[in-house]
Amino acid sequence: MNSFGYVTQQTHQQDLLRFEQHVNLLMTVKEFVPIDYGQLGLLATATADLVAQLNYSAATKEAVYKILNQSFDPETLVFIDNEQERRLIQTLFAVYSNGSDDDDDDTWNDKRIIAFAYGAQYSFKHAVLYAGAVELMRYQ
Repeated sequence: MNSFGYVTQQTHQQDLLRFEQHVNLLMTVKEFVPIDYGQLGLLATATADLVAQLNYSAATKEAVYKILNQSFDPETLVFIDNEQERRLIQTLFAVYSNGSDDDDDDTWNDKRIIAFAYGAQYSFKHAVLYAGAVELMRYQ
């Protein structure tokens, strides 16, 4: 996300398309992953309630809730048996526990966490794509 620049002279839709191409170019996995704009709309307004619908174990969902509430204890990672889910939680905790006191930033941070967790159900590229696209919604 840091390597992408939002261009205010373009429409938001144009910037989302540029971001989609940017992620797909940088993350050289064979398939091109498009943004599902219907799903992006849901993620842009998502609350913690969406976590219950994600396809993860109960322990992983609980960890996501705790990261959202800034009460996650990394020592509890041992309760997550699935290696892929454990890496997801480690990534979310490392990336999104920056300690910002800005309430608006906290709201968008929560949406990025949820979007990243949603996308990670499919692939890391999906996770980056949706979390970044939700971040771009701030500029709309």
